[in-house]
Amino acid sequence: MAQESSIKTIKNAFALKSYHYVYVGIFLAIFMVASGIFYTLHDHEKNEEKQRIKLNGLYYTSIIQRRLDNAFSSLYALNLAVAQNGGSNRHFHQIAGDILKKHPFVKQISLAPQGIVHDSESLLSGNDFIGLNLLTHPQLAKEAQNAKDTGNLTLTNPLTLIDNEQDLLVYLPLYFHNDTPNPAFFGFSVMRMAFSEVIDYHNLFENGFLEQFHYQIWKPSSDEKNQKHILESSISNEDIKRRKIEPYDFTIEIPNGNWILSIYPKTRLLSDDTSLEITLSCLFAMIATFFIKHIFHNRRLNHLQSNYQEDHAAFEKACVFTETSTEGIILRVNEKLEAISGYSKAELVGSHQSIFRSGVHSNDFYCRLWEVILSGNIWQGEICNLTKNKEFYWVHTIIVPVIDTQGHVKKFFAFMTDITKQKESEEKRNELQAQLFQSQKMETIGHLTSG
Repeated sequence: MAQESSIKTIKNAFALKSYHYVYVGIFLAIFMVASGIFYTLHDHEKNEEKQRIKLNGLYYTSIIQRRLDNAFSSLYALNLAVAQNGGSNRHFHQIAGDILKKHPFVKQISLAPQGIVHDSESLLSGNDFIGLNLLTHPQLAKEAQNAKDTGNLTLTNPLTLIDNEQDLLVYLPLYFHNDTPNPAFFGFSVMRMAFSEVIDYHNLFENGFLEQFHYQIWKPSSDEKNQKHILESSISNEDIKRRKIEPYDFTIEIPNGNWILSIYPKTRLLSDDTSLEITLSCLFAMIATFFIKHIFHNRRLNHLQSNYQEDHAAFEKACVFTETSTEGIILRVNEKLEAISGYSKAELVGSHQSIFRSGVHSNDFYCRLWEVILSGNIWQGEICNLTKNKEFYWVHTIIVPVIDTQGHVKKFFAFMTDITKQKESEEKRNELQAQLFQSQKMETIGHLTSG
């Protein structure tokens, strides 16, 4: 029982108990917390990015919408003044001049009775519109006729009319009722606007927005289903299809067909794919678990080392002790070994363990012993050693391998108990039993011969 207790104590001193299930639980807990944090950050960043796009898009569309609405309102005011004067152009130039001053992107205001431009107020040199028939002009007739038929304000798509500039024309038809069932068509009030100044994206976008995003201004085409007419764009449709970019759309309300502002990120926004967050969470959990395990391991090791030092000191006092290298070289001994072997400490340290061999045990015995301890296992058994004076002594021996953190055997501790007297008693007892057996045998033979 004492030997079993010794083995158990030594095993507890040199083997750290594995708590794998605890570390798995710690890893999973950290992984779940880290995943929640990373997902929250991911969603927050993604929402912030979307919100930034929406705010810029709304700001841009509101500027364009306000410019167009103000210009349209001014044109309605001009139409009303002309109507109140019975179609006279008496106040036309004054009102048109005020409109031009108020709206820098408006380049020309014209009055076109029966669709033919008669009066015009312009910031441009020359007056190329005078005498132009809007209802028969190849580029202008379609929208002009539409305005006349519907009676509604009509805005054209960008047109190249003069000096290769992209212009927008606004037709506002004027009808006189004259107390008749069918109002009489008088003509148009016409506004000419510079398209580039209406959208003026260079000044509207701030904080380097255009460095991060492309844009398109377009309107649905009335000729082809699911097609769109591009008014202005910083990216081609081919690039959009190739890169599979999803736009953010904003509406600019126009009486004869809304404009759409589409914003495309130049780099792909944060997607719903959370594989990166999972990877980061897993990596973070692994690192955190490693450090926790390392801290726990060190504390556990320090505790065991403290216990070992106490137990080791007790063992050294109670037992014969040697510390041996993996090559069998004696590194350390205690006084009890000096006393039992007859060798001094100076003679033993640095010598090979074979100095104690008595010849009682075979080479196979020692080969099996070394095979066990070199594999990292504890060996115990009885060994007959030889003293310096060539006398036999028996020891019950426990050899414990010392294993490093990489799992390699570094050295061996041997704890021995002197059992020489026990072995001698056993031998004497065996001799007495043999003598008794022989005596009984002879006595039996004597009875048989005398009988």
